[in-house]
Order: sequence, then C-alpha cells, then structure tokens
Amino acid sequence: MRYVAANDDGLIILTSGIGVFRSTDEGLSWNQTSNQGSSYNRPVIISGNNVYIGGVNNGGVFISTNSGVTWNQGGLNSFVYSLALNGNILYGGSFGVFSTTNNGLSWDQLTLCIQDVYTMVSSGGALVAGTNLACSYSTNGGASWNLTTFNSQTPKVFSLVASGDNVFAGSVGSGVVLSTNNGQTFQYNHPLTNRIIYSLAVNGFDVFAGTALNGVYKSTNFGTSFIQSSLNNVTVRALLLKDGLIFAGTERNGIMISNDNGATWIQSSLANQDVRALISNGNIVFAGTISNGVHISTNNGTSWTQTSLNNRDIFSLGVSGNNIFAGSSREFGFYVSNDNGVNWFQKNEGLLNVQVNSICIFNDYVYAGTSSRGIFKRPLNDMLGIQPVSNEIPKEYSLSQNYPNPFNPVTNVKFQIPKSGFVELKIYDALGREVTTLVNEQLNPGTYEIDWNASNYPSGVYYYKLVARNFSETKKMVLIK
Repeated sequence: MRYVAANDDGLIILTSGIGVFRSTDEGLSWNQTSNQGSSYNRPVIISGNNVYIGGVNNGGVFISTNSGVTWNQGGLNSFVYSLALNGNILYGGSFGVFSTTNNGLSWDQLTLCIQDVYTMVSSGGALVAGTNLACSYSTNGGASWNLTTFNSQTPKVFSLVASGDNVFAGSVGSGVVLSTNNGQTFQYNHPLTNRIIYSLAVNGFDVFAGTALNGVYKSTNFGTSFIQSSLNNVTVRALLLKDGLIFAGTERNGIMISNDNGATWIQSSLANQDVRALISNGNIVFAGTISNGVHISTNNGTSWTQTSLNNRDIFSLGVSGNNIFAGSSREFGFYVSNDNGVNWFQKNEGLLNVQVNSICIFNDYVYAGTSSRGIFKRPLNDMLGIQPVSNEIPKEYSLSQNYPNPFNPVTNVKFQIPKSGFVELKIYDALGREVTTLVNEQLNPGTYEIDWNASNYPSGVYYYKLVARNFSETKKMVLIK
C-alpha cells in the first residue's frame, strides 16, 4: 500500500516503503526526494506549495514548503498515522489527536484517548501525565493537553512527583528530569539516563528514585546527582516517605524499609510479593500487590493485614479523606473503599474494559490513567459513597424523595434498611437506561444518605431505584441546568 496526494498544478507526491517520490507532470516522470522514508508507508497531504507527510519511528511530521523539493522535520516527535488540514490548522493522528497553527513548529494535544498513562500528578493548577509519549500537561481539567518532549526525545515516563512548582519525571532513556514550572517544560542532561525509573519520592532536597533491577538511588542536591543506595539489586516499583521512614515496594521481594534516609534497609513482613503501589492515610500504609490485592499496616510496616480486596492485581492507589481508590486489571477496573480499606466495591460505570495504571485526585475529580485508553475522570462526590445517618434500626424499608428536587447539579437521597443485606441504589434516565450506580454493597441496618453529582449529565427526568432483599422502590427526580 502507498499514500498519494496531488494538486491541480500537476504535482503528485507518493510515499512508499523505500522513500518519497515526486512528479510535476501528472505522473509521466518521477524523482525520489531527499526524504528517504522508512520501512513504512506514510500519509501525505498537499496545500499550495506546502506538503505534509506523517512520520514513523517517532519521526513526527515532515514538512516541505517548496512542493516537496526539500524537507524539514516538524515538532511532533511521534508516530503519525493520519493527517488532516482545515484552513490553517493541521491535525495529526498519533497516540491521540494533535493540532498545529504554525506549520508544524509546535503542537497542542487535544486528547490522550489512545495513550498508555502510567502516572499522574497535580502541580500549580495543572494536571501532569506521564505516558508512552513522555509528558503531557493540562490546565483545564483534561479538556485539552499540551505535549512536553525531553530534548527532542519522547521516552516513556513511568513516574512523576511534585514539590512546590517543581515536578520530577522518571523515564526510560532520559533518566530523572526536572521541571520548575509545574511540568510545562523540563530541563535536560539529568543523571540516571541508563536506568529505567519506575518510582520517585521527594523530601526537601532529597530525591529518591526507584529503578528497574538496580534498586534505589538517592540525591541530596535536588536531583543534580544521584548515588546508589545499599538496596541495589531489585526492581522498585513504588516509593513512599512517611514518619522518617522510606518504604520501597519491589517486584517479588515485597516491601523494604529504611529508617536512616536510605543508608540501610530491612525486609518488612510483607515479603515475597510484587508491590506496585504505596500510599498512606494517617497512620495507615496501603500496599497494592499483584495477585494479592491490597494490604494495610497500622504500625509503619511492622505487620501487615490483607484487606477484603484480596485476589486482584492492584497497579495504583489513591486517597481522599477516608476514601481509598484502587486501580486493577482490565477485567476488574476501579475499586473504592469508603472506610479506609475495610470494605470495597467496584465503580466502573463508563470506564470501559481497561487497566488502571494511575490515580490522581484533582479539583474535586478522580482521574484514572489507563493502558491504551488515556485518562478517564469522574466527580469525586460520585465516589464518596453512602454516609450513615443513624444506627437505630428502622422498622421497615423506605426510600425518601431526593432533596432538593428539582436540583442542579447535586441532590441527596436517603433510605432506610431494617435488616443486614446487599443493597443497590441505581440511577436511570427517562428511557430506562442505567446511568450510574450509587450503592452496590453489603450494609448493616440503619438510615443512610448519599449525594449524586449530575454535573456530567444533561437536564431531564431521572429515576432512582433501591433494591434490598425482597424490597424494591423507584422514585423520580428532575435535573434542571
């Protein structure tokens, strides 16, 4: 297969596996251009004297302003599978959609829809995402994105950590790089370029980097230089700093702990595990593992208890108040606990069938970074779950009218259950289609209430249905925006 473009002046540009060819006499004769191409065919479009070709092998877009005689490489350093032109705006289809208004010198990223998102962090009003195309940042809650490249490179970025306006990124091939403006631009020539950086942690001027196969490295000068710690022969997927301790989550070696700023390390009782995520909430440390779910420690790692989320691959963890979020494999998706890890329920509405690699809480939203599907977001209130109003045992089941009603955009639903059992509370649209699930868990007898934030839904009539044991009741509510 070859790509061909032509204009009314007899110019024809053909791209093939052996290069780019040019004809100025409607195809009677051909010359190979200075753009030698690659082993792949590439899309091409012509506009006046300008010719645009999508590159492969991170080649980006090649641009000619003299009808294909000479070529320059544009600023989009990525695979480009498709091109489109609308007026002076050029669009490139890559791992997402990009646009340029200055003939390819710089690009804006419109979506992260088909990228691998390995890590996320919020910094200075921006959301920064580490992907298979280096870093992207958004200042409007993920509606649009700006692509950051590292010295004309697009390495995978597996880890991000913020400290004030500074953002450190751990990558493949570019080592540890630093941004001093909330992830918009990064400084180059940083150390550890021959290491894969899976995790980062910062405390003052100390920066810790967890690597593939080479353990933990430490910097005491804010990332200018690093030295290898005594934990030097394992893969470190997660790092956590808490109460003067450093927790290192490793592949197959569980959690290692240092109480002397990384000089020495001891094996915790959570051993022989593949640990991919670490967070803390108050005095509780949470560890996400492969195959064995979430474990918690309330004594800084001396002992660990497996939670009821006990047979899943957990790749990411997040926290907001007493609410813990866990990202799992594509079969299971996203889990939420509203009681610090005691009970868990799935929250996958609209998430598709994806693996959740990273979780970030930002501006009252929960963001989930996934494999191959970019970033999903959902209002935090949708995740906060039910709140017990009274532990007094009701005489009967009941579902109250939501308040306020009509509402915009948040309303509250209260219900009572006299017996322990599994309870579902779901929202449906006027056509009877399920919109979201508010409750899907085992509850004790009592009175409960929960908020529904409908900011992402259109105005109209909705129905909410409570199902518990043999009881079922449905009521109507109206959203007016």
